[in-house]
Amino acid sequence: MNNVSSDRPGRWSAAIHVAVFAVALGASVSCSSEKNVTITLPKSVIEYQTVDLAKGHQLATDAYQISNSTKAIKAYKKALQTYQEQPAAWNNMGVLLMDEDQFVQAAEAFKQAAQLSPSDPRPLYNLGIVWDKRGYVREARRFYSNALDRDASYLPALRAGIRADSILQEGSDETLEWLERALMLERDTKWQHWMKLQRVRIEQQLSGKSDP
Repeated sequence: MNNVSSDRPGRWSAAIHVAVFAVALGASVSCSSEKNVTITLPKSVIEYQTVDLAKGHQLATDAYQISNSTKAIKAYKKALQTYQEQPAAWNNMGVLLMDEDQFVQAAEAFKQAAQLSPSDPRPLYNLGIVWDKRGYVREARRFYSNALDRDASYLPALRAGIRADSILQEGSDETLEWLERALMLERDTKWQHWMKLQRVRIEQQLSGKSDP
């Protein structure tokens, strides 16, 4: 399993869901006005599995501890056969399936997670990455936007949505709202610089459309 945190369930609380990064996506974007600035899409999000006395939850916790992706996927499937109402397990299995290039299955897993956890932006964000990795940037943007409908301050989706508009060479008032919010949240100076360039590009683009 690529880049999964080594911090294991011994430290978990049943009330805590912590996002950690897994599965790097190598796509990047660079515009002509962005000298020496290259932005890589944020990574997909895998969740710590909550600890519960239910057998299904325990099996999912055990699956999280398996370092081999193929074995972990089988373990998650077993856990979900026992108890299907586990959004974190569906999400985590989706990330592993995506890492194995099983995109259709990964998308279905993320959809299940999104349905079971209707306020969580992460499964929809991960679903956007599925489309992004396949080169369907416009579809990916739609899911990033859906993720932001759930949590308007979810920084990975803000980054990814703005990046999608940059690749499409598009922009709107919605994108400017994303940029304003992202710049208030962003602490990475590389992303800050790139976002400021994008704001200038979109403002100029929209200004040109409004000129007679």
